Amino acid sequence: VFEGWDAAGKGTSINLLTSRLDPRGFQLYPVREARTFEKHLPWLWRFWLKIPNYGEMAIFDRSWYGRVLVERVEGLTPVREWR
Repeated sequence: VFEGWDAAGKGTSINLLTSRLDPRGFQLYPVREARTFEKHLPWLWRFWLKIPNYGEMAIFDRSWYGRVLVERVEGLTPVREWR
């Protein structure tokens, strides 16, 4: 999981790391705002689907932890869901 401020070098670090890996051996997932249909599912559903199996590797560009903050601060999730 790569997390940090905007322009902190997360993308550069991910590019350096993945350039040395076999692309068949990992999946890269950018974490973005939930799509319309995902907003009707449990909040972590879209992340549960991407958890790698034993022996596999997943790289997340941002985290679900940071996404919680962004969605609340930017008003992307209704207040009733935070209570």
